[in-house]
Amino acid sequence: MKSWKQPALQNHVPVTMMGRVTSMVQLGQSIGQVFLVIVTGITIDMLSLRTTIVALSLFMTIVAIGFTIQVLRKKH
Repeated sequence: MKSWKQPALQNHVPVTMMGRVTSMVQLGQSIGQVFLVIVTGITIDMLSLRTTIVALSLFMTIVAIGFTIQVLRKKH
C-alpha cells in the first residue's frame, strides 16, 4: 500500500500557523490572478482576441509539459 505524501507547504509550516499561511498564499494567488487579467486585457487591446488566445494557449501548453517533465524526473 502506498503512503500518502504531504505537500511541501505542510512539511515546513507548523499546524498552528497553517491557516494563516494558507490565507497569505491565497491572497498572493488572488493578486496574481487580477494582474494576469489586466495584462491579458491590455494584450487583447494591442493585438487581437484570437492572437492572444492562441499565444496564451501555447504558453500554458509549454508550461504544462515542463511541469510534467519535472514531476516525472522526481519520481524516478
